Amino acid sequence: MKEEAWEIVITTEAPRIGSGYRFVKVREGRKWTYLTTLCDEGRTKLSRSEWAKIKKRKKLCMTEVNKSLRRAKKILFPRSWRSR
Repeated sequence: MKEEAWEIVITTEAPRIGSGYRFVKVREGRKWTYLTTLCDEGRTKLSRSEWAKIKKRKKLCMTEVNKSLRRAKKILFPRSWRSR
């Protein structure tokens, strides 16, 4: 499964992640879509139909979000931590 970063607006679909504007990592499978917060604190799974409804509400260009995600990972997790 390919993992992508998304900025989405969640209402009550994913209570473990929260509501409002969220940056999440998304892995789409055949039957389920797995959402994880950027710092891996909240995880949940949604059906593909629920994910399709959320996907329609997107606001930002996803290439910019993916670039900022990579930049944030480098700042939050320096190379010395990643090698452990």
